[in-house]
Order: sequence, then C-alpha cells, then structure tokens
Amino acid sequence: MPLHFPQLRIGASGQFPLHRQIHSRTVFPFPNAPAPLRAADDRAGRVEWKLRLRGLSDDEVTKLHGLFRETRGGHESFVFCDPEDNLLVQSENLSDVAWLRSAGVATLAAVDFPEVAQSAWSLSAPSVGLGEMWQHADLPTDRYWTFSIYARADAAGTLEMFVRSSHGERSRHVELSSNWERHVLSGNGWPPGNGFDVGVRLAGGSIVQATAAQLDMQAAPAVYRPTFARCGVYHEARFKSPQLRITTIAPHCHQTDLYITAPLPE
Repeated sequence: MPLHFPQLRIGASGQFPLHRQIHSRTVFPFPNAPAPLRAADDRAGRVEWKLRLRGLSDDEVTKLHGLFRETRGGHESFVFCDPEDNLLVQSENLSDVAWLRSAGVATLAAVDFPEVAQSAWSLSAPSVGLGEMWQHADLPTDRYWTFSIYARADAAGTLEMFVRSSHGERSRHVELSSNWERHVLSGNGWPPGNGFDVGVRLAGGSIVQATAAQLDMQAAPAVYRPTFARCGVYHEARFKSPQLRITTIAPHCHQTDLYITAPLPE
C-alpha cells in the first residue's frame, strides 16, 4: 500500500491558515526569432503547500516522524490530499467514464442546475431493481471522510448515498424535494485498508437530478470545488525540507511548519 500523509486527530489534513502556490514555466524555443515563440512547459508545473501545524499530540508527531523516516526526507514520494480541493474527478460530468454505473442506469443532461455548478445530470434507474452510480477512490479507509452531492427530483422520492469498501458499507437515505439541496454522508472507524467507493443508489424506476459531487478527507464537507480530469489527490508529493523540525511547547503539545511539493498532473 502506498504511503499517505497522516490525518490529524481533528479529522483534517491541515490547519488554517493554509498556504498553496502553483509554479509554472514558459519556454522560448527560439528566443532570437523575429517573433519569439512561447510555449508552456507542462512537465515543469508544481504545486507547493505550507502547513502550519499547531497543538500536535505526541501520537501525531510520531506519525509525522514515521512518514519522514520512511520517505527518507524528500527522497521518496507519498500521497497527499489537498485540504482545499475535491478528491473526486469529473465532479459535474456524471456521464464520464470515471463514474461507474450498474446495468440499466442511464444519464441525460439536465436543463436545471444549482448555483454552485455549471451542469447537472438526470439519472434514471431500471424499472426493476436498484440502480447505482459510483466512483472509486484509491485512498485509505481508516480516515475521516465526507461524501456530498447536490440532488433534486420532480416527484417526491428518496436517494441513498453510500460509501463501501472491503470492510463493509455505510449508507444514508435522503428525502428529495424539487429544490436543489446538498446532501452529506460522513463517518470514520473502518480498519486500515486502501480503496473505497462513493456513490448513490436509486430505487427502481426513479429519476433524480444530481451534480456537484465531492469527497473530503475530513469530518465535515468543505466548500464545493468543481473538478474535471484532475482532483486534489497528489501521488508524487514529497517533503521539500531535508529536515523535520518539531518544537515542543508543553507536554503533548508540539508545532511545526511543513513544506510539501508535488508535480502538477499532466
């Protein structure tokens, strides 16, 4: 299983204030040409975070030391989830291949969508049996997580949200109205493991509209962030500093400033 940045005991990956910078580079293949050509160097793009972590417990410091030791400082990579980003791809394009569907579930572009989104989709289940739509998240199961989605229905009905892994399933039935509402399913407590699915389940013959799906590795939903082919999961993150400096303020109270960097996905 790949190494992951540890989650804080408060159920988050960072604390406020959060600092994030994106670095890019422009190349000039022929700088002396009459009209110099310019091109973006896609492989040079990087994102950097500064995490100011305060009030850390002994256990949290132990986990940070363990990750730093296993990655040999900045020599090896780990997976880092951006605290300010959505961890699902194609958050509004529910017809994309990233969203898996059970047999008989159909998607059709909807004409209405909430203010937070630019599009929505009408989901219809087969006339007999349940219909499911889900996306797989290659993330640890033993963390706080929150799945949210905006949904509505022309006729009163219910929608079942679920999160499932090899350890079992958590679900929640939500009542739908004709107005767009954000529905949330959150929790923690699964044993260690890697990989789970988040999605929705429809009753046979039902039709609902949905969009703005989001996954947060924290105990509550964050402000919705739209995603396309990229999301906030960085698989090649590294510590930028060759040293991990921990300051002890009092017993069981520590602090540190961490600098993490990762290449922008192509």
